[in-house]
Amino acid sequence: MPETFRDEDLTDDEIHAAFGELRQSILADLRPRGAATARRALRRRRQVAMVVTAASLVGLTVGAAAIVGAKAPVPAIQQSGEATPQPTDSPLRKDMPNNAWVVGAAASADMPFKMATAVERAGTYRFGVTCRGTGTGELRLDVSPGTYTKPDGTDAAGKVACGVPPITSTVDLKVPAGKQTVNVYVAWDAGTVMRNDVNGDAWLITNDIIDE
Repeated sequence: MPETFRDEDLTDDEIHAAFGELRQSILADLRPRGAATARRALRRRRQVAMVVTAASLVGLTVGAAAIVGAKAPVPAIQQSGEATPQPTDSPLRKDMPNNAWVVGAAASADMPFKMATAVERAGTYRFGVTCRGTGTGELRLDVSPGTYTKPDGTDAAGKVACGVPPITSTVDLKVPAGKQTVNVYVAWDAGTVMRNDVNGDAWLITNDIIDE
């Protein structure tokens, strides 16, 4: 007669161990070898994927915050630069720095503008100075060689002013026949402040022939 076991012959731990072995035996028969390893690998890959996804979301969030917080490029005319003009400034137009040019106590004929223009036809030439800011100065004109007068016979010079909106001041110069070089410069009064607003510049000088 075969040997039998009653429940009381086994402890609880032995019963659980027996069922565990039976379960493993059944699973081994139902699943091909290596499936458990594959499941563990798949589960690990899923966990890694979740971590990577979470990290990606964090990266996107941080990146978005960085983009939102980034400042727009500063336009070139707003770049800081020298607040004191130099004698080598290019003629006719000068891109001003964001820091306004302030004429100090010693106003100079070279500050902040000086130019020379060739004139070949006789006639009356109108020179205009447009400036935004505060203050005044004197636009001076002379012809090399020699100094010429305005049409009314007075010296070829005139007051110019800066204002908001920009103010345009003009001086007319009567030039005789022959090739001439007109020297143009502005002697700004001390304390004059000029700021960008005239086509991106602080001032603009133009000249046109108005009478031949």
